[in-house]
Amino acid sequence: MLRENIFLFSILQLSYSRILSSNSYTFQGIYIQNKFLFFALGEHIWVMQGHLKIRPIRKEDNKQVARLIREVMHQYECVGEGYSIEDPEVDNMFEYYEHDNAMYYVVADESGKVYGGGGIDQLSGGDGSICELKKMYFYPEIRGRGLGKKMVNTCLDKARSLGFDSCYLETVERMVEANGLYKKLGFKPLEKNMGCTGHSSCDAFYVKEL
Repeated sequence: MLRENIFLFSILQLSYSRILSSNSYTFQGIYIQNKFLFFALGEHIWVMQGHLKIRPIRKEDNKQVARLIREVMHQYECVGEGYSIEDPEVDNMFEYYEHDNAMYYVVADESGKVYGGGGIDQLSGGDGSICELKKMYFYPEIRGRGLGKKMVNTCLDKARSLGFDSCYLETVERMVEANGLYKKLGFKPLEKNMGCTGHSSCDAFYVKEL
């Protein structure tokens, strides 16, 4: 089976690099993770179920996003008082972010299946110039493929367009990969939290100037 997979991988890589070279794409590789077959093409990532893209949340995404948040938070044992899983907006993310100073995005395929999400909103208890990067969660099968970086940058671009001067976020130290990503993207660690988010169980805090 291993030999067959390696052979298939080699054939796919050769075929796609030939196709892409004739269409002015930047070929970045093909890789298999769990049941997903990924093709990294420039700024896009294709998966077996369809083209994964980052787009604004829709009302029909609410149930999937709520399930995503709860599954990931349970995975990291972030359950109970002081965690964002208890926030009232979890079941109605579209409605909660439907105002002028906020935006929530999802990572979804062409069929509408949601694999991840993240958003920005004005920091509660802040001075109005600070936004918060909020509820950024991805299912395990799409982690480590560059989508987290794209999601953060998408949110920060939106925050700049809304006139925010800086972006705050809070998380937990045991989300090791996420903490590493934030540091790589220029977020500076803080000794204590900012604003009044109600997330008293978080133990890692960051801010980035925009």
